[in-house]
Amino acid sequence: MWVPAGSNGTSNLEIYYDPGYAAGTLDISGYRITDTVLDDRTYIGLGADSLNNYTMPHTFVVQPNSNTWLGFVQYPCDIGSTDSNTESSGSITITKLDLAHSIISGTFLGTLIKPGCDPITITGRFPHTTCIGTERPHRPNAQLKN
Repeated sequence: MWVPAGSNGTSNLEIYYDPGYAAGTLDISGYRITDTVLDDRTYIGLGADSLNNYTMPHTFVVQPNSNTWLGFVQYPCDIGSTDSNTESSGSITITKLDLAHSIISGTFLGTLIKPGCDPITITGRFPHTTCIGTERPHRPNAQLKN
């Protein structure tokens, strides 16, 4: 199981939904730093926009020119589903979006394949969270679980 760890001065996990940007944008990003001397760092990110245009639960599919993206960085590989030389598949499912109570939760899965890098499979869930608004809160106690 991959969980965020370490610190570069910022929260190592953010789960954030902004209902006022791009018709509702979800961004999840996390990093793990295990050795700063060797620069052993891993970053994972995913997101979707236009959530306000759908009734939840809804599954957003990762595909070329879609509103859903996945990303992974571990030196020397930087792999993004929007990169032209990357094969990608996957989805983000929003199981609950309740603006009145500031709750968003769901699951995600995806595979990223880029020449010169090992294939990456990302799976996990994000729990009910209160990260809804126009300013990014810091969530140092949250975890991505797979």
